[in-house]
Amino acid sequence: MSWVADNAGQVFGGGLWDVFDGKLLGGDAKDAAKDASRAQAASADKAIALQRESRDLARADLQPFVNFGQDQINPLLQMLTPEGQSDYARTNPMFQAALESVNRSTLANQAARGKLGSGDTLQALTDNYMATAMPHVQAHQNSLFNAVNLGQSSAAGQANTALTTGNSIADLTTQKGNVVASGIVGAQGARQQAINNLLGLGGQLGSAAIMSGGGGGAAGGGIMSAFSDSRLKENIEKIGADESGNIYEFSYRNIPGRFVGRIAQELRGIHPDAVSVHESGYLQVSEEFRARAI
Repeated sequence: MSWVADNAGQVFGGGLWDVFDGKLLGGDAKDAAKDASRAQAASADKAIALQRESRDLARADLQPFVNFGQDQINPLLQMLTPEGQSDYARTNPMFQAALESVNRSTLANQAARGKLGSGDTLQALTDNYMATAMPHVQAHQNSLFNAVNLGQSSAAGQANTALTTGNSIADLTTQKGNVVASGIVGAQGARQQAINNLLGLGGQLGSAAIMSGGGGGAAGGGIMSAFSDSRLKENIEKIGADESGNIYEFSYRNIPGRFVGRIAQELRGIHPDAVSVHESGYLQVSEEFRARAI
């Protein structure tokens, strides 16, 4: 212990401080947790982008069929009315040709029978119209129904694609949130483990090596003396006050001995420039407010 005490300024003012700020503080573990989280989040973002691209392609492929089906809705509605059916028959050349053929046969037959001018001829021509028109009307109605159904099924396909993609993106977004949260938790765990390592190191070396006023100025630049966070202290007793706030006697967790100093959380309200947050998450104070061993 005497060697440590005699060389405290060199040890804690030089290389070990760098180790403290890096690996001892869990820097490697923290960075690894963040890097892993970022990598997984980036993969989730790529997967989400691919899902959206696939959705857009599928919807674009189906869109012409949707448009075609939608364009047939109004003609179909018109074909379901007597007026629409009559207009279709009157303007359909195939129907007109078929009707003309049937009527010629009817007129020839009636003439041969000497009944060309009878009422039977008029009725026969009316029957010809109905018998010839209905198949054409029904065929056209069926064509329009099929076109509308095609558009409807294509629209349903678009909706299913959007729904499936939405669910996949929701799952990927949840996964991304989980990995980001895991990274944050992992980094915080690394910080907590680091401070535990620090406290354990302090306990092993002893307060004399870390906090003493001699030994190369460890009190001014020692590891724990800079940390005045109440979360690192125990058995805290107020012993006085001055213009900078309350003064306490306390112990550091896992470190033997008693110390006198400030509580960083209180000091921050009076001298905010004297308090900073270390990457471990704990509060540090400037040199003039650092604790001293008693």
